[in-house]
Amino acid sequence: MSAGPTRWGSDPEFHGPRHSARLSLIVRTLAPHLAAGARVLDVGAGAGRLANLLAARGCQVTGIEPSEEFVAYARAHALPGASFERGAAERLPYADGSFDAVVAGEVLEHLADDGVAVRELWRVLAPGGVALVTVPADPALWDASDDWAGHVRRYAPGQLEQLFTAAGFARVRVWRWGFPFLRLYHRRVYLPLLARKREASAPAGPARRLATAVLSGLFTLDRLFDGRGPGIGLLGLAFKPGEAVAPAP
Repeated sequence: MSAGPTRWGSDPEFHGPRHSARLSLIVRTLAPHLAAGARVLDVGAGAGRLANLLAARGCQVTGIEPSEEFVAYARAHALPGASFERGAAERLPYADGSFDAVVAGEVLEHLADDGVAVRELWRVLAPGGVALVTVPADPALWDASDDWAGHVRRYAPGQLEQLFTAAGFARVRVWRWGFPFLRLYHRRVYLPLLARKREASAPAGPARRLATAVLSGLFTLDRLFDGRGPGIGLLGLAFKPGEAVAPAP
């Protein structure tokens, strides 16, 4: 019996080792491209963990998220430099060139028209700015977790690269992540939990937090294999053509 789809965004207490590993991947990939005070848009900000991590590094982060529950939770837990509002990836309520960096972690696979969303990322990004997305890898890997999460698709690397280039991005790179330990965890732990209907969005207690910390440490070893193994996810990094212009003081 299927465990989904879940009503995405209904439980702001969303913690887990895979989520933590992905946030770590995003931050360490994006950080070299961010100047002090960089304006960052976090599309699909969820409970605000990524926005807070970037704000703690000195960025000015705007998180946009369609879920009322998540927006309320994120606002209540926001660090200085992070703000949150409700909105959709396909219609970003910001002027052209408003941000130095845009991030969409595990967002595109939920959207009926992912091309519209990627073009919106390009529009609100300043010339010379960087865009980063993560998505689940490979249609052949579709399983119960995709049904539970309400995914519309998984992506082949070339498909994600084409989305970026069609929107006008340059210097596009796409690589796999989440191998070998995260992929093993997904198959041997995560999917059996879903089958027993103990979804990964269950509230986090002390034992769960300890397990998350231990597994997150193990998953850091996966970075040694980024781009070199059959990981469960893809990361796309691309730049808007043009010279970056420092914001006015």
